[in-house]
Amino acid sequence: MIARYQEFDGAILPCARATKDEDFERYGIVGGDELRDGVVRATSILEKPGRAAAQSNLASIGGYLFTPEIFDYLERLRDSQEGQPEFQIQPIIKSMMDDGKPFFAYEIENAEYFDTGNKLEYLKTVVDFALRRDDLGPDFRKYLEERIRN
Repeated sequence: MIARYQEFDGAILPCARATKDEDFERYGIVGGDELRDGVVRATSILEKPGRAAAQSNLASIGGYLFTPEIFDYLERLRDSQEGQPEFQIQPIIKSMMDDGKPFFAYEIENAEYFDTGNKLEYLKTVVDFALRRDDLGPDFRKYLEERIRN
């Protein structure tokens, strides 16, 4: 992401390819002009648009790299989301795009993606990371095996 920021001098939206219909119902989908395979100069982001309304198959998966201007937009737009059950960054991103701030969607390759916005996927993420740890993994694996047997 840092290399893409240095190359394009704009905010970076890490993305994964949406392949299933449900992906288009779970993620924000980025639209814009393709600069090369896996890189788009983003001009829009639609939250959970469905496959039919999607402008591309690049799903924004979070972990953004913003330029410092984000703080001005956060300050100006914080009240617009008051009372909503979940903070949504997409309206702020859209506002910045509308003002001509450069955004680039970048397909992350050769990486493992964990969706912690879904309860089951969150639990899988916690288990996967716990099992990978040298200090927790062996004991946690033993615990899970005992739970499964009982």
